[in-house]
Amino acid sequence: EFEQIEAQKKYVLARKNIVISSGVRDIKLSRKKPAIVMEKNKINIGFIGRCCWKKGFDIVEDYINNKQPNNIRLYVVGHKEQNQPDNDIIRYLGWADYECIDDYMQLFDVIIMPSRFEGFSLVSLEAMRNSKPIIASNQGAFLELVKHGKNGYLFDLENQQQLDAIIKQLEKESLLKMGINARKTYLSSFTEEEFVKNTNDLYLQIVKAPS
Repeated sequence: EFEQIEAQKKYVLARKNIVISSGVRDIKLSRKKPAIVMEKNKINIGFIGRCCWKKGFDIVEDYINNKQPNNIRLYVVGHKEQNQPDNDIIRYLGWADYECIDDYMQLFDVIIMPSRFEGFSLVSLEAMRNSKPIIASNQGAFLELVKHGKNGYLFDLENQQQLDAIIKQLEKESLLKMGINARKTYLSSFTEEEFVKNTNDLYLQIVKAPS
């Protein structure tokens, strides 16, 4: 819906703009398991993607450097800048093959997505299919996908206190419950089968429409 609204702002006619939600194939674990040992007494947060300005990684990094939260560990799967070393809270895991993404997500308690700009993120669906709640910025489609306090959390990019309040209240039992809700969100509207069906139905409508 966010993309549709943005398109209409650019004068794309509503009647020519049909929304079909993205869908992703269900969990497929690989044979090559990540050699990582999670700290059971910490909340293990995953960040998956490029550590770039658009994805807002610096927002999380600045928060950690400023607050030094002792209840979390952040694991970064993706590209990093050369001057970003591991520290007591952040561990950089480097690039991962796509077929291993589910294996990584299975390890984390929650996925964080602090994007400054985001149309529709497939990582959010990949997290939900793995029963992982999301901590996301209040940008783009996150406002539609994430129900605050139900299947994840939303925070204002300009308000670090909101992020701090979320991080401080994280605990494993509630995240597990929210993860169940996240999985339900995925199954309700964002499976590969739903995406293919809706796309196929649209083509059939076009073919059958009077010329």
